[in-house]
Amino acid sequence: MKQACLSIVAVMSLLGSTQRWAAAADALSSPPPLPSIEEFKERELRIKTVVSRVLPAVVAITSDTPIGTGSGVIINEEGLILTAAHVTDAITENGKRKDVVVVLPDGQRARGEVLGANRTCDAAMVRIIEPALKEWPCVEIGTSDDVAKGSWVVALGQPGGFEDDRSPPVRVGRVWGRDNFGAFFTDCTLIGGDSGGPLFDLEGKLIGIHSSIGGPLTVNRHIGIDNFHTDWARMLKGESWGELILGDVDPKRPVMGAELDREMAPGVTIRSVVEQGPAAMAGLKPGDVITHFGGVALANHLSFIRLISRQQPGDQVQLRIVRDGAPSTDVQISLLSRQTLRHLDMRLAAPAPPKIWLGVEVEDAPSGPGAIVQEVAPDSPAAQAGLQTGDELTSIDGTPLGGALGLAKSLAPLEPGAVVSFKLRRGGAEIETRITLAAPLPPAPAPAPAPAPAPSPTTP
Repeated sequence: MKQACLSIVAVMSLLGSTQRWAAAADALSSPPPLPSIEEFKERELRIKTVVSRVLPAVVAITSDTPIGTGSGVIINEEGLILTAAHVTDAITENGKRKDVVVVLPDGQRARGEVLGANRTCDAAMVRIIEPALKEWPCVEIGTSDDVAKGSWVVALGQPGGFEDDRSPPVRVGRVWGRDNFGAFFTDCTLIGGDSGGPLFDLEGKLIGIHSSIGGPLTVNRHIGIDNFHTDWARMLKGESWGELILGDVDPKRPVMGAELDREMAPGVTIRSVVEQGPAAMAGLKPGDVITHFGGVALANHLSFIRLISRQQPGDQVQLRIVRDGAPSTDVQISLLSRQTLRHLDMRLAAPAPPKIWLGVEVEDAPSGPGAIVQEVAPDSPAAQAGLQTGDELTSIDGTPLGGALGLAKSLAPLEPGAVVSFKLRRGGAEIETRITLAAPLPPAPAPAPAPAPAPSPTTP
């Protein structure tokens, strides 16, 4: 096999705008100090060791009549492959199973079949069916929930498909953020065709699969391997479900109408509930601690979000709660779609017409309490303060925002001339800015009605 060309890409700061999903991730506040020469040499040796061990299992995935190509990685000797759902969807006709072509780094070709997929988190499986061997090169699977921000990682893939004059390119970078759904973001430089390829830690264990590539080539989302662990049996049986929405908030996502404390502690503490939402109707209150979801003990808010994301709107789930140290209580909650809950909250709030003008259009962040800027009006207070499309507003005057509706509620009582302090995320950086609010613009005058046409002369 050809010797891999090791290209180390360590981007210490992220530049440019990000996709909207990237705004949902927690960014590193500052880069760690540069390593010493000795540390760098030791890290380079570890990376080379990892690459030599895992590279034979990195594959290209395509079809007999390719309209595109993706990547994957073999994870057992029987030829089971992990990849991204949007890769298998691209080579599947009308949702039906279809054979695929798997190309190994040495040029060997095999025939595979698409198994199942969780499109919501962009995870999928493929299995090699011909030739039927039990000695395929494979990698060791690790875990992803414990991957810390700042960790060094190794990304491989087959961008552009298999090429006989090179082995799978190697990219090295760091984890710079995570989201609430088991995915994380790195500054490894990826390009088209890398989707579905593997991400490894410096122990050589598989911790993620490349999902989507940001506008800048160094802003990339990876499916945490623990998402595969959760849905392993269903995908292995060939089940496919969910809807892939990258860069947008899924309006069909099931919710219970409660904001959760993000402390990494056993159980989940409720910070607030939506009036007449599912949580409120079940009697939940701020301060309640959810200890179990459907009989599963909760480690933290991330485990809760992942469990609820596998439900459907209308499903009933059982929660076990503790209130003020009293014995635990089981409650039943009927979930709503995110879109339905938002409409309910907006009807209940019915805020009065604003007295001030900020000059932005926003929507809720995919996760967390922020709001994503969709548009900035020219010459508005927001424009003068430098706000940009794609910024995630996270707090106002030190208080978490609470989404688009929370922003409207916070601004409603303020007067023109008030100065508010926003914290926001942009391209992996935390920014704080102050904005002086203005009076609303007067409504544009209605266009004057067109004069009635003169009557046509009649001929007697």
